[in-house]
Amino acid sequence: MKAQVANLTKENRELKAQLANQTKQINQLRAENDFLKQQIEEYRALLAKVMEQESERATKSYIEQARTKEKIGKVLLGALATGAIFAGLVVWLGKRAEARYKRLV
Repeated sequence: MKAQVANLTKENRELKAQLANQTKQINQLRAENDFLKQQIEEYRALLAKVMEQESERATKSYIEQARTKEKIGKVLLGALATGAIFAGLVVWLGKRAEARYKRLV
């Protein structure tokens, strides 16, 4: 019986040592998990900031492109209007000259 008690005591000590080691490993893994969670949150915040900046940059770029296209459109429209006025003036002067010619002939 004493031998059994001694064996059980020895086994109990071994199990306690194993439990202590496993508890230590669990605590280390928890600490590592907490650290990794914190890093993930920092990366998420950084990524959100970068995405916001990229969105702002893309919006500004789009607005600048729209302004440039609007300016080009205004220039083209002005050139077209000027051309139309000039063509109308030439046609009018041509008809006027033709009318004078017909009166003279």
